[in-house]
Amino acid sequence: MARYARTHVTAFSLILQYLFLLLWLLELSSSLSTSSSASGSTLPLIDFKEPRAIYVHIPFCRKRCYYCDFAVTVVGNQEEGEENENFLRMAESYSAAVIEEIGLVKKSYGMVRPALDSIYFGGGTPSVAPTRILRDILGAIRDNFIISDGAEITIEMDPGTFSTRKLQSIVQMGFNRVSLGVQSFDDSLLEGCGRIHRSRDVYEAVQMLRDGGIQNFSLDIISGLPGLTLGKWAETLEIACSLSPNHISCYDLQIEESTPFFKLFGEDETAPKISKYNRTGDLPDPTETAFMYKYASGYLRSKGYEHYEISSYGKPQFWSQHNKLYWEFGSNWFAVGCSASSSFNGFRFARPRTIADYCKWVNSLNVPAEISLSTQFPWQSSGHVDRNDVLSEVLLSKLRTRDGLDLMTIQTYFGDGTVR
Repeated sequence: MARYARTHVTAFSLILQYLFLLLWLLELSSSLSTSSSASGSTLPLIDFKEPRAIYVHIPFCRKRCYYCDFAVTVVGNQEEGEENENFLRMAESYSAAVIEEIGLVKKSYGMVRPALDSIYFGGGTPSVAPTRILRDILGAIRDNFIISDGAEITIEMDPGTFSTRKLQSIVQMGFNRVSLGVQSFDDSLLEGCGRIHRSRDVYEAVQMLRDGGIQNFSLDIISGLPGLTLGKWAETLEIACSLSPNHISCYDLQIEESTPFFKLFGEDETAPKISKYNRTGDLPDPTETAFMYKYASGYLRSKGYEHYEISSYGKPQFWSQHNKLYWEFGSNWFAVGCSASSSFNGFRFARPRTIADYCKWVNSLNVPAEISLSTQFPWQSSGHVDRNDVLSEVLLSKLRTRDGLDLMTIQTYFGDGTVR
């Protein structure tokens, strides 16, 4: 999702860090391959946890931002109660498929209703979806799962995409945490990266959240944007903290090949450049983005935010429970909706990216109950999982976190020869 700077200021030191890490991973992978050849390359006996979280992908967006390569469907300006019929039909068809998959996930557990500590509606921009669509999907989760007392129920929202009335409906449904897609407080930077909102919309959105009873909210901001200077980044952090969110996510811009930004800033200097996108300036150089990362970490920690994961800062007791689960050793989680990725006992499974393909896929799963679980849900089959893949997943996940990597745990689960 993002290109993350490390803690040293110079680009050269960053390169050295990554080279040393790469060499270490290669050595670990080599030693694991040697040990797995002798042991039959079976999955290590990891104590996988029961899934206690579900991610729901809501793909609708008013506009695709110039840096975005997520699975989104652009629907334009759809005001609550004034949506056009085509959008409503598409949203209802998609909702029906998601609800169908939720039921199938529960069916895979037999008579047991799995308990959830976290529900996360991401996107896309879920706040663009019609209220009844959000209510129906959350209702289906309630019907098929047990929601724990104190569960964190998060919805991603963008400034300028919801009214006070819609927020009231969202709170009444049971959402108790909001992740607000701010990205910047500078109007020229927002316009330059294709965002539809402006800084005044951010302030209005934060006030609406507070007035509407949402005290637990997070702000997303992006470093490395074209035209972003060190001074503007310091101002971004200062303004973000002045709004007193419980959580801040700082992402460093990643230029993906499928995005308009790639046509502007991609590596191919001979490629024709597009001019219809407002260009606010060049990308900061790697030294500057590295400093932005280091400065953000120091500044936010000085303001009482704990830097618990590469891009995540939370006040004590307000770490994102959903995101934290992704980095835990042996964690599993459910996921529904197009492009959503679930994890079950070492298997990662990503659903089709487009709405049409996803709906067809869900229809193909609607089979008689006597069909085996592994036939219905290929990610839950008992097939072979490569030990190297599991090790790589563990390494990359734990190295993102403040806790870091426990080499004794690696040795326990992957063999004495893995750590040398």
